[in-house]
Amino acid sequence: MTVYAYEDINTVLGTRFQKSILTTIHVKDVPFGEIDPVFAYMYSDELDAQWKVYAGNHLHLLTWNQCLQQPLISKGWTELRELLQLKYQFHKMDLVYYGDNIFQLLLPLTEPCPTNEFPSFHSLSTKLPEPFTFEIVLASPVAEPHLAEIIQTPAGDVLKFSFFDIAKSNRVDVDIDRIVN
Repeated sequence: MTVYAYEDINTVLGTRFQKSILTTIHVKDVPFGEIDPVFAYMYSDELDAQWKVYAGNHLHLLTWNQCLQQPLISKGWTELRELLQLKYQFHKMDLVYYGDNIFQLLLPLTEPCPTNEFPSFHSLSTKLPEPFTFEIVLASPVAEPHLAEIIQTPAGDVLKFSFFDIAKSNRVDVDIDRIVN
C-alpha cells in the first residue's frame, strides 16, 4: 500500500547523520527502480522491506525486493513518479540514507538525466564498471616510421591498453603498459 503523509522532516531526522547516498534512475514506464548492489549488501542487515522516503515534508513508502544480486524498488515506485510529476524519460534520484529505513529524496528533479550519467550498476548505463583493457600483439614492423618510437619497444611486442572514464571525455585516455615476452 502506498502512503502519502505530511510529516515535518526536521522532526523526523532530528540529529541523525547520513550514512550513505543511494543514486538511482527513475525510468518512465518502468515499474521498478534499480538499487546499487553494493548499497544493498552494505545495509541489508538493517534494511526492512519497506522504506520511508521523504520528499520535502511528504512521506512516501517504497518497498524493495531484499535481493542482493538484483535489488529493486517495486511497490510505490510508479506512484512516486506521479507524486513528483516527473516528465522526462530518465530522472536521476539521490536518496540520502539515515538508518532505520529512513531516506530523504534530494530535490529538485527538474532536469532529464542523460544515459552516460547513469550509475554503472544500472542496466541502462553506458559506463564501464571497470576500466576496459585489451592487448594488441604487433605482428610486423610498424608501417608509419613516426609512430615506431611510440609503438615498438626492443623489450616486447605486446601492448596493453586500459581505458578510463570514456563517457566523461571527448578523447580517449589510455594507459599503456608494455608487456615483455
